[in-house]
Amino acid sequence: MIEEILAIPGIGRALMIAITTRDLPSIQAGAMIMAVTYAITNTLADVVYALLDRRIRYD
Repeated sequence: MIEEILAIPGIGRALMIAITTRDLPSIQAGAMIMAVTYAITNTLADVVYALLDRRIRYD
């Protein structure tokens, strides 16, 4: 992970520390944040793609 290589504090580093210390609530929170971020980013990409390409139509 970039946070580990460059020593930048971030969610990846916090998640790695939580995994090594077996802090289950922090692991669950980190996984949930990453999953929600992925879902929002994917939905936003679909909407932008539909706006840019007129052939795509969502009903």
